[in-house]
Amino acid sequence: ATERLGTRDSMLGEARQIGRDGKGLRSKHLFKRCEVHRDVIFNHEAFCETDWEELRKVCGIKELGHKWLRLHGPAESVTRAASLCQQWTTWKKDSVDIPPLAERFVINRLRKLKFQETFKVKCDVKSRRVAMEGFAVRLHAAQREFEVHFHGLMSDSVLMKEHQRKLVWRKKDEDPVLKRLSSEMCIELTQDNVRVWIVGFPAAVAEACQRLEELLCERKERIELPGLVGHRGLQWELLSATLKRLGYVVQRTSWHEGVDLLGTQEELENAKIAIQRRSDNLQGRKVPITQDKKGLIIGSKGANIKRLHDLGDVAIKVEDDFVYIGGVEAIVVDQVVQDILSKIQSAPLRVVNHGGEQHRLQQRRAMGNGPRLRE
Repeated sequence: ATERLGTRDSMLGEARQIGRDGKGLRSKHLFKRCEVHRDVIFNHEAFCETDWEELRKVCGIKELGHKWLRLHGPAESVTRAASLCQQWTTWKKDSVDIPPLAERFVINRLRKLKFQETFKVKCDVKSRRVAMEGFAVRLHAAQREFEVHFHGLMSDSVLMKEHQRKLVWRKKDEDPVLKRLSSEMCIELTQDNVRVWIVGFPAAVAEACQRLEELLCERKERIELPGLVGHRGLQWELLSATLKRLGYVVQRTSWHEGVDLLGTQEELENAKIAIQRRSDNLQGRKVPITQDKKGLIIGSKGANIKRLHDLGDVAIKVEDDFVYIGGVEAIVVDQVVQDILSKIQSAPLRVVNHGGEQHRLQQRRAMGNGPRLRE
């Protein structure tokens, strides 16, 4: 700061001493004291109201305009006031420690408090610390206020699986507990590959950790498949697309044992609803056939079965005595059944001739001699 120094004599007070001289006249003695003044110029934004009040207690202050300020009073007081101005207007840098992964929480809370605008300091939030710089008096005030607002700030974590990352972010906006804590800026969630990190104040962090552990806790459950028209494999094949969409929730599938599920409570409920909804819409039929008609139904290299599958979302199982047909739409199932029945009815009678033996056996049967042909 630029300074202009000066001194002047002033009558700061008077004392009367009453006595009599030889002529019997009263006399008055005036006591003089030397007062100095010092003119300084500096950025007045460096001071806050409390600083001005403290400075006024030390010496007199008079504004001269154009950022010039006159400090006047006893020499000792003016010197002290000038020293305070120099200390307070010094540009300083310092930092405050913060917990790991707390950067986003601190940035959002500082923005909400309008911290930089209030204290006229620059704040740079870095990993595990907040760098501050500004006029010394402002910087000290900002550090004190920072300690007040961020006292007890901490971070904790909850283990999670990789496939649960999307669940955590969805629950942050949907779950009432997490949504309330986030909206009140009591916590901030962040995550890496294996952990969810919660940054905030102790009570809020403990509540958020407990809620996340409840949401991410996995349970096991089995769903039995009752079967469709007596054939469990038919229902399993029709559910395979649904089970595939459920992904990691389905741990093991076996049409004769059921479906094993593993996931959170919400995931299990959604999986059961999806499987039940799919099962409720299934339609099943069975058509009796003879052994010699199996190849006709299947076709060369499964060509006929592929053709029937192209009619719609159906599953077909060819067994020794029956053809089992299942599907979602009854019209498609009926169409497949009609196609199979027409295929069976239009098939020519198959006669097996092994070197004339069949003809000779029929002749003996007609004459009443020889063994009868087995039906």
